[in-house]
Amino acid sequence: MDYTLSIDDGGDYLIAIVSGVVDTYEELSAMAHGVVEVTSEHWSKKAFVDFRTVSMNIDFLSAQMLANTLEDEGVQLSGIRLACLYPPEEIDIYRLFETTHQNRSLNFRIFESEGKAVEWLKS
Repeated sequence: MDYTLSIDDGGDYLIAIVSGVVDTYEELSAMAHGVVEVTSEHWSKKAFVDFRTVSMNIDFLSAQMLANTLEDEGVQLSGIRLACLYPPEEIDIYRLFETTHQNRSLNFRIFESEGKAVEWLKS
């Protein structure tokens, strides 16, 4: 595992910071499940996820598989809401994540600024 996932309580929502490198579907899945698990335990079921310090070396199939897995596990029914800040140079993979997750009714949005992400979480 070449990434780290740090979790902090932001009061109205959780703050998750991911850093390092995610190279495989297994790492992607473990990271996503880590965020989902702690978010589902938080009273608000909301998380601000900062991906600006992680490099995602993931292909379309891995993104699709993750969305399918989360849907099969019923994550979309849990009420979890994820606002994600992404590194601008990796916009394509994050748009792919957003599209594949939203197509399965998973409440996952990407943002360029922390302010807009937090505003969406609190709305």
